[in-house]
Amino acid sequence: MNLHFPTGNKEDCYIISNNLTAKQKKIIKETAVSSGYIPDIKVTKVDGLKYGYADFKGAGVVKETVELPKESKRQIIGIY
Repeated sequence: MNLHFPTGNKEDCYIISNNLTAKQKKIIKETAVSSGYIPDIKVTKVDGLKYGYADFKGAGVVKETVELPKESKRQIIGIY
């Protein structure tokens, strides 16, 4: 599949991507992963999560992990 972005503007790429089918988007992603442009992020199905669990740490893209205090976690997920 050959893609051509005449102006190179991000806005143009976004508009063009709206016209791609799911199959075309999948091919683009697979090509980008196999070429090394983006990392392969494994997503594991988890009950209760719409999209599953993405293992960013396992893919080597996590720079730093910071443990939040218990009270901060409650505020983030909306438990009061």
